[in-house]
Amino acid sequence: MPKYLHTALILLIFAITGSTAAYIGKPILAWCGISKQAVGIAGYIALYILVITPIYQVLLLAYAALFGQFNYFWTKQKRLFARLFGRKPE
Repeated sequence: MPKYLHTALILLIFAITGSTAAYIGKPILAWCGISKQAVGIAGYIALYILVITPIYQVLLLAYAALFGQFNYFWTKQKRLFARLFGRKPE
């Protein structure tokens, strides 16, 4: 696959993942009974970020698998978590 098509595919996967995670984040918070009035706007934003982050990571790998780019994103995910938790990337 030409490099520019690979780059476009990667960007498409990021875009679809971000949109999906943002779309399902609010209903999940509503289902948990969390609202802006209950926790305030700052608390709501903080909880939204905490909820959406793991959802995003899972969706990213799922969409990557659908588009045939799982190995690329799995390598990036492993490197990200290694850096977050203080281990050397493999």
